[in-house]
Amino acid sequence: MKEELTTKMHSEFSIDSETEISHRVSCVVDELNEGYDTLEVLLKDYNVTIEQYNKYRSKWEKLLK
Repeated sequence: MKEELTTKMHSEFSIDSETEISHRVSCVVDELNEGYDTLEVLLKDYNVTIEQYNKYRSKWEKLLK
């Protein structure tokens, strides 16, 4: 019973894979805005495809302004 409670408690901190990708795209957008590197390098560093980037980019560009 104690293990079930621990598993349930930890699951509250888990996010789904699409949310994880969205968060990684937010890092790419932020670092691009700061001039840290090129899009190509950041996509590779954060393991994000161009399709994933294009899917979430506008959301984060609006939020990070």
